[in-house]
Amino acid sequence: MSLPEVAAALARVLALAAETAAALEVADERAGEMRALVERAAEGTAGEELELLRAAHASFAEDLAAVRAALAGGRESVESYRASLLTPPPRPAAPPTTRPKPLVARTGDTYPPGTEWALPLIVHRHSPERSGLPVEGHVRALDPESQISHAFRPSGGRWRDEAAERLRAANAPAWALNVVSHVEVQVAAWMVACRIKRAELVLNREPCGIRAKRGCHGTLSALLPPGYRLTVAGTCGGGGHYRIDYDGRTP
Repeated sequence: MSLPEVAAALARVLALAAETAAALEVADERAGEMRALVERAAEGTAGEELELLRAAHASFAEDLAAVRAALAGGRESVESYRASLLTPPPRPAAPPTTRPKPLVARTGDTYPPGTEWALPLIVHRHSPERSGLPVEGHVRALDPESQISHAFRPSGGRWRDEAAERLRAANAPAWALNVVSHVEVQVAAWMVACRIKRAELVLNREPCGIRAKRGCHGTLSALLPPGYRLTVAGTCGGGGHYRIDYDGRTP
């Protein structure tokens, strides 16, 4: 039996129980009328037969009350069961959301979740701007996906030159040309040359110019074509970390 069929059958049971309860109500009224007639007919008389009649009537009334009580209890149980069938089950409680914990590299610096693949490669601790501490970045392609990572450090060479050429072609401001040797900009030039539409770079410092909206932070989107995205994730030192998506906008 399907659930709707079971519910319909129980509804029929309840209807029959209601009819039976009504009939018992009438029977109780008739029993009362019968007792009244007997008492009236026996007025002024006494005897064993009259007492037996009264006792029989009292027993009948008790039995009738017990049947009515049992019927009422049964109806209540059926109604409760039918209601439980028709009530939709409660939605399972959503599991508590837990934020992924930040990661700690062997240098002691904190990096955002998802950078596990790069942490074994990082050998230098956080490098604040103008600190003179070595800057290193590790990048891997996400589209097309590759499990091979590449290390980048600030330097000259092919990727710096290609970045400078692309920025000049886009009429980028002079300050953008001052950062073409930086890791983030070289990685963007590498993505364009290799047709890598999405990549993730893990860096041991923040992108330069992140507060002034210049430097690498203001250059990367101008260097990448539409449909390209470079995600830069890294440490800010002091337990802080970041993750920033740079979407391309230069044709």
